[in-house]
Amino acid sequence: MTSTPRELAEKVIVAFKQSLGPELRESITETQYRALGLMVREAVSDGMSIVLEQFEETFNKVRGGIERTPIDL
Repeated sequence: MTSTPRELAEKVIVAFKQSLGPELRESITETQYRALGLMVREAVSDGMSIVLEQFEETFNKVRGGIERTPIDL
């Protein structure tokens, strides 16, 4: 199952809110929750970009190995 950075951020915010006591949860403004959501989305996006770069690098190495002409055949 694939989730977008926005969906993952929303899940983190919900879990974060549930981990807080009622008094603390209500002391945090919606603006602050939105700012946290933006930070989580950016972190997830950065992580996904790093994984994609590593995947592309590995793919290119494998493809380079396949495209070599066999010398000993």
